[in-house]
Amino acid sequence: MDGQFDSIVHVVSRHASRKSAHDAIIFLARGETETERVSYGALEARIARHAGRLARFAGQAVVIATPPGGDFASVFLGALRAGAVAVPVPLPDTEKNRSRFASVLGDARPAAVVTAQDWVARVAAVAGSATILTPGDLDGPASALPAVDPAQPAFVQYTSGSTRTPRGIVVTHGNLMANQRMIRTAFGTGPGIVGVNWLPHFHDMGLIGTVLHPLYLGGTAVLMPPSAFIQKPARWLRAIERYRADTAGGPCFGFELCTRTISDEQARSLDLSSLKVAFCGAEPIRAQALDAFAERFAPARFSPSAFLPCYGLAEATLIVSAAEPGRGIRRKRLPALGSGAARDHVSCGRPVEGGALALRHSNGGAGEICVGGPHLAAGHWDGTRRTAVPFADIFAESGTIYLPTGDIGALVDGELYVVDRLGDFLILYGAKIHAADVEATARDEAAEIRAACAFAADDGAREQLVVLCEVDRRALAAAAALAPRLARRIAEAHGVVPQVHFAAHGALPRTSSGKIQRAAGRTKFLSGELGLHKVETTAANPVSHAE
Repeated sequence: MDGQFDSIVHVVSRHASRKSAHDAIIFLARGETETERVSYGALEARIARHAGRLARFAGQAVVIATPPGGDFASVFLGALRAGAVAVPVPLPDTEKNRSRFASVLGDARPAAVVTAQDWVARVAAVAGSATILTPGDLDGPASALPAVDPAQPAFVQYTSGSTRTPRGIVVTHGNLMANQRMIRTAFGTGPGIVGVNWLPHFHDMGLIGTVLHPLYLGGTAVLMPPSAFIQKPARWLRAIERYRADTAGGPCFGFELCTRTISDEQARSLDLSSLKVAFCGAEPIRAQALDAFAERFAPARFSPSAFLPCYGLAEATLIVSAAEPGRGIRRKRLPALGSGAARDHVSCGRPVEGGALALRHSNGGAGEICVGGPHLAAGHWDGTRRTAVPFADIFAESGTIYLPTGDIGALVDGELYVVDRLGDFLILYGAKIHAADVEATARDEAAEIRAACAFAADDGAREQLVVLCEVDRRALAAAAALAPRLARRIAEAHGVVPQVHFAAHGALPRTSSGKIQRAAGRTKFLSGELGLHKVETTAANPVSHAE
């Protein structure tokens, strides 16, 4: 479909010429009522006008801080068409986002910032010498469709890491097109795709998977803000029903939130039979959570075969591996990496056609996941030199350039099982303990625990294992009874008695894709910022079988 084009803007332009009236984007500002409907013809016209105004920033970074919807899509694609380097970021609407916004601007050194009219004053306060523009300012004469070098930077994705200064990943036009082809192959999507999603539009899964992928195929992207989903998860499922979506998905916690907040009676009133691909990624995939969703929404005619677990990361543009469409979830019981019993892991399928995957230092078992292929990003953004600096830790093997991801995985029968983060293991009392194993033990022991965060912290006398557990507010009253049971189970499984704390659901720091941030959780715990409900357990000493 796209072989004759250099970039996604050519593909969108072609769709506009062939199906001008077809809906490209439908936006639900509050998750229910349509507030915007943009056809391919209208989108193409806006992209061309924006590109004409943005041409003066060719080769320079242009930060895009707008709400989700048609304006974001047209400004983003307009920047790509103009040869500028788009930098999508969240609005500085919270203290955390304001700090992050300032950090990104300091690193990216943009020539311009495009934001909504209501945000101009707040953005200008931290934008330095960058030109401040609104989508209305970009409404100029249409630009011609240019040739684009596939090696040219298209956009910079600032990863949602922990507390360190964010670093920008440079995705080229070639990277983006290669990964779009890979998603199409992996998900089995086609021109009739209707995707309904709530993921952040500035994050890799939301941007590439739920905004750009339907546009790449000539389908329809039905979008709502993450806040609309979080406030009322049923909005997502109602929109899937209303627009007869065939594709939707997100992190595991999104499916969990639906199960927890939507009753059996409400589920029976839904019709999810149109959903063929329910992708799940961006965080550890829990089979129990997907099983519970499938059971709750069976009366809504949701098919468990729609589940499509996948693995990816911004450094690989987005997707790396995916389960076969229509198969549902496959699980394997794998040995624990450190202490603890074997536990179930969900397959993230085979490496997607066109990409390469290898395990480093595996010794026949689990090892560090390394990725390569045409979707491997160009490197980190150097705002001073306006170019990509190659990743420092890439290496070559059998003629392929690989990047270590920091994730640990195992290949079983050719399928990838993601086990843990390489840096998230703890050495306590001579025992090697993996944080993911401890968190899984906590969640498996008590259904009340919605999320867990495990790390080591020094109390001045010794390193202790700390486990922060999120529970519903009504369950906090029962924490005194739950804590000893939980501490005992973790001690039995991992050889160390933990210090257990409880917090209301949503209190633990997360990335924009929903991953628990262990480093940020530890920092906030030590600074006393989390407002935890502490329950004393026995002294945090190793149990008798610890080495």
